[in-house]
Amino acid sequence: MSLINGLDLGGSMETHLKEWFVSVSEFAKAVKVTPQAIRKGIKENRIMASKIGHQWVIPKQLIEQWIKSD
Repeated sequence: MSLINGLDLGGSMETHLKEWFVSVSEFAKAVKVTPQAIRKGIKENRIMASKIGHQWVIPKQLIEQWIKSD
């Protein structure tokens, strides 16, 4: 059993990661900005993200919040 941010990720971790998180490029495409802008937001702590290995991942729920705040 694996835990990420208190979530029980029993089963395939990759499956659960894809269910709950998106990559920087996927997030950028969904909110119609550049991946560079998203990385800058992460660096400046304006976008909540976690680093898994060498890749930043962002909770999918932030896409909807971002779009609503626009």
